Amino acid sequence: KQRELDGSDGRGVCYAAGHPWHGSGRVDGYRSASADNWTTWGSGGLIGERRVLTAGHVQPTNPAPGTWKIRFSAGLYDGTTVDGPGSVSYVSDFKGYSGGLSGVDYSVLRLYDPIGYDLGYFGWKPYDSSWDGGDYGWVAGSPFDLENENRPTSQHAIAAHSPGQA
Repeated sequence: KQRELDGSDGRGVCYAAGHPWHGSGRVDGYRSASADNWTTWGSGGLIGERRVLTAGHVQPTNPAPGTWKIRFSAGLYDGTTVDGPGSVSYVSDFKGYSGGLSGVDYSVLRLYDPIGYDLGYFGWKPYDSSWDGGDYGWVAGSPFDLENENRPTSQHAIAAHSPGQA
């Protein structure tokens, strides 16, 4: 079920070192498995040892096996991972949705390497309607609209509510 955020955009740049911030990173999608340059990108966050949550529009649509490549780089800051090469992994498979609405534009990626084991990860919880109006939410990512996706941002104490409720 889709939720709406209350309040204004209060994201600020944060340095991606240490837990949990280096769990946020960049997801790069490649046109083919042999391509050297990415063609799609977005923010992603480690939600498990080898699971990343990202936007559904980053993944290829109905690709044939062996014809695609996706890379996740955790803790990316100014184009470099703050924890070195051990914080980068390619994706083995994914499941996602790209319905055009922000509430249904998501994908869960499975990494070849369980980089969240060493780095740590955010985890996840299903939304509980008892949280409506409470400032329990937070967000971390590397959005294009701030810092051109070169530095991660975060915002804390975000209130949310069910659609149609204020």
